[in-house]
Amino acid sequence: MKKLVFIFFFYFNYSHAYDIYCNFEEVYHDSNTQNGFLLIKNDKVRYEYFDEKLYTIVSNGKNVYLIHNMDTEIVRKIDKNSNYFDTVMNILKNFPINENSYTDGDLIIRVEKNTNNFYKRISIKSDNLKLSIHFYDCEYLKIDDKYFRHFNFIKYEK
Repeated sequence: MKKLVFIFFFYFNYSHAYDIYCNFEEVYHDSNTQNGFLLIKNDKVRYEYFDEKLYTIVSNGKNVYLIHNMDTEIVRKIDKNSNYFDTVMNILKNFPINENSYTDGDLIIRVEKNTNNFYKRISIKSDNLKLSIHFYDCEYLKIDDKYFRHFNFIKYEK
């Protein structure tokens, strides 16, 4: 009986945790790649590239911001009318309740889950973009809200 209670407790907490850390690799149609990490906490998302020449995207649940990695004082609010961007951010925010595919005009997004019930891969196809985002080394852990601010930006440390 103790084992059954432990298994139920572990499964319930693990499958309903909202704080998630993952590494990602974006693979483009021309074989170029970009790497970084992803943080998810409830309706907040932080998508940060490792390359200092690139940027970090922070969604605080209300707005989405682009923060330059080389100079975190340079912050730009992103217009939420980008079809693929909005859809991907909503897929990430609404984890774990998602469909396997999404379509909006020429935009097709497919989602594959791994054995831990998190995303293994998100495939994005449209007339202008073909991209796969692979997620790996995902962990459920406690993430402080301070990592989802676009002001007083703090580098994430595990």
